[in-house]
Amino acid sequence: MAYSWKVRLILLVLGIALFTFLISQVGPSILFSHLRLLGWKLPILLLPYLMVYILDSVGWRYALGQRFSSIPLFTIFSIRMAGESLNYLTPMASLGGEPLKAYLLNRRGVPLPQGLASLVVAKTIMIMAHLLFIVIGLLMAIRPSGAEGPFIAASVAAMATGIPAIALFFSVQRRGLFSGLLKLTKAVRLKLPPLEKREADFRSLDRIIANFYLQDQWAFASSFTFFFIGWMVGSLEVYLLLTFLGMPVSLPTAVAIEALSTLAKAAAFFIPGSLGLQEGGNILAFLAFSLPSQAAMTFSLVRRGRELLWAGLGLLALAHYELRGWDSLRASGMILPGSEPKGHEDR
Repeated sequence: MAYSWKVRLILLVLGIALFTFLISQVGPSILFSHLRLLGWKLPILLLPYLMVYILDSVGWRYALGQRFSSIPLFTIFSIRMAGESLNYLTPMASLGGEPLKAYLLNRRGVPLPQGLASLVVAKTIMIMAHLLFIVIGLLMAIRPSGAEGPFIAASVAAMATGIPAIALFFSVQRRGLFSGLLKLTKAVRLKLPPLEKREADFRSLDRIIANFYLQDQWAFASSFTFFFIGWMVGSLEVYLLLTFLGMPVSLPTAVAIEALSTLAKAAAFFIPGSLGLQEGGNILAFLAFSLPSQAAMTFSLVRRGRELLWAGLGLLALAHYELRGWDSLRASGMILPGSEPKGHEDR
């Protein structure tokens, strides 16, 4: 555990160094002039991701299944904000905001296994929708926009591995993800008594997940649709920013840039906050369309600012909820290994 913490600290320092280097290379004065040019238009850039957050919240509510479809959307929205703020503001922590979301749902009448299962399902569906979005973005990059270069080729290669990987992950979930992992640990004679004691809970969790996929196809399709629309709407942030900077692009180009940008962020999961590599990916995405690196870094700074704002709002939502009993949740053992976001965080 201590070793993992040290590795993440080193990666964070490297990310900060890369972030600082990119700003120095692009030119702080140019970035400042771009931000001044945006001026009063900056709040408008927040609107696309307000829509995205609402759409993602609807997608998650469908992942809970029909039994809990009556939960108010604002409740889902605020719980999601609270969990994501913990994910974003504690990049060094081994415990993410996903168990917190399940706990807050439990405080509102959703059984803990059902809440945890919905998070696994929602994350899976969200990644599926993301992959489709990236495929569409790459097609728009190659055909209408004529973008080319090693970054485009690398993105295509990443998709060639990503699609089979998520298909395999989906198949494993239908067969029993968590009980399967327990069987694997027993097969290699790895003793994990705390997890072995929770075997019945793991089987219950697997049963809920499998039943959703088998019996709730309408909810699955609805969840996928809203997550996918959310990814598409996120492209408006790119479109509006470049329009405000006097570098207007077509909507297909904005979709392509957003697809490449989100792919770069997902690939940089091993860096806390994707710091540095996310900005580097944005620069490569912009350069693929012959857009200046200064615009890419301005986009990166605006996006970081938006992320911090939403994290702050999430903390307010978190303060709104009573958190008594969080320690008892940890002690209960219902915080499952891998329930924290790794490898693909929410937007």
